[in-house]
Amino acid sequence: VRRQEICSGFQVPRYYFVDIHDVCVECGEQFVFGAREQKHWYETLKFHPDSVATRCLDCRRKRRSDRALKRELAAAKVAARKRADDPSIQLSLAEAIVRYFERFQEGNLEEAVAASRRARRLLRGHPSREARRAIFWEGLSQAFAGKRTQARSLLEEFLPAVSVGRGYTALYKEA
Repeated sequence: VRRQEICSGFQVPRYYFVDIHDVCVECGEQFVFGAREQKHWYETLKFHPDSVATRCLDCRRKRRSDRALKRELAAAKVAARKRADDPSIQLSLAEAIVRYFERFQEGNLEEAVAASRRARRLLRGHPSREARRAIFWEGLSQAFAGKRTQARSLLEEFLPAVSVGRGYTALYKEA
């Protein structure tokens, strides 16, 4: 009880924890808000004693990852405005826009294409991994924008140039 955050006079601490069976408000599936998880919520995370889970664990994880993706996109846009001449920042912006579009089916894919092209222009003459990443993100942006011909051309250019290895295996499979 001493580990819980209690406002005097208004709240009753939790003296014991039992599994609570409920239905997720998001997906409609039944789930169990376990006693061990409750103990963690109230004693470690210091949640309000009246708080209970309304979503299943999978929906809570998805919701957290959605918020993280939105924060990542916002941070990438701010960084790109501040450092427009940094190719890795431009690639981060392109990736964030494409990932956001994949999840929510919204976002400015033309901005992703522009950021990828800006990175390619900044990396011109550099036989770097970053230059190959720029080709990949532009190709994926074009694919999601429905420009299949351009996307195919870019991704075909990316595939033979990439050595499947650390950091590129996932991109290779995606291409």
